This record gives sequence, C-alpha cells and structure tokens, in this order.
Amino acid sequence: MLIAAAEFSQNGKELFRKTDQKHLDGDDKENWMSLVSHPGFDQYMSYSFFKEFRRFLPEIWVNEAVKDVDPWYKSYTVIDEFNNIWRTSIICSRWKVADESMSAWRPRTTALGGLPNISFVVRKPEPLGTEFKTSACPITEVMTMMEIQRGKEGMKDKRYNRELGVTTGCTLHLLEETIPEGEHQPHGIRGDASLPYSGSDPSGP
Repeated sequence: MLIAAAEFSQNGKELFRKTDQKHLDGDDKENWMSLVSHPGFDQYMSYSFFKEFRRFLPEIWVNEAVKDVDPWYKSYTVIDEFNNIWRTSIICSRWKVADESMSAWRPRTTALGGLPNISFVVRKPEPLGTEFKTSACPITEVMTMMEIQRGKEGMKDKRYNRELGVTTGCTLHLLEETIPEGEHQPHGIRGDASLPYSGSDPSGP
C-alpha cells in the first residue's frame, strides 16, 4: 500500500477516499473528476486501522538489548538493515556520490521532541530534524547507504573520526560501507560540490 501510493496524485487520508464522485458533491460544481483515479485503499484497510498500523510499525525495529548503551535503540536497526541489503544484494557503480538528507521533526513540548539528538541544517527546505549522511549510485540514482548523525558526543567514537576528523571519517564510512564483501576493485566517492560523474575509473586521477 505504501509503495502503491507513489503512483497517485493524492496523499494522506485522500488515499482512502472511496470515489471520485465526491469531487462533484456539494455546491461547487466546478470541481472536475481527477484524471488519476483514486486508489481506494479503504477496500483493503480502513483509515483508522492504517493509523494504528503506522503507530506500531516502528516497534519492529526496536532493540531493547542495547537500550542502556545506545539512545538510538528504537530506530538504528532499520538503517543497518537498509545498508546491509544494498551492500549484499544490489550491484551499483564503483563511484559513489556523498550528500545528506533530513528527516524533518519539530519538537513541541521539549527541546528534542523525544529524539536523542536534533540537527539544524540551515540550507535544507526542512532544516530541523534528524540528519543522515548518505551515499548514492550516480548510475541508478538510488541511495546506497545512510548514517544517522548522532550529535557531537554520539559521533566521536565512530571509526576513523578521532584520528582523521569527523568529516573525513564520515566520508570513509559512506565509501567503505557500500563496497561488497570480497570486492577488490577500486571504488571512489565524490561530494555534492564535486564535478559531475564522468564515467572515469575510480583508480584514475
């Protein structure tokens, strides 16, 4: 259902609207029926049931075993699972493109809104929330790796960060974590401010 929603022009509860006829109901007769049919998700699941499903879905990634040592115990496993699937099951370019993404979050009653850390990236359309450093394949244009930005304290013990600095360490994470196990060919990574991908060999200059 969630994947199918991408094929329709509606979103949210509009996905559960039963018929296009509702466009023509009421006093406003100028509303025409959409050329894109409504998915009518209500025939599979009621909207109220979907809200409950959405409420409890994140629980499948909670790792109570590390609750006392990892403040991200409720969500980090979904990122690890995502990364592992791409690394072991998908063939991508040997060039990677580094960037970042935001999962927007606006606290209402507390400073962090229940999250272990909140990032503020001023240049993003939604600048407040959880930041992810990411890498993508320039050929397939799919994201191949994500790393949660856990804040200054949370990132200092990540591999390479102490000896090389956070920026270089993160770049190495994004590259290494996308190289398939046993792969011996050279791989390369470029930041979003670099020259566009040219198809050249990562082992070249």
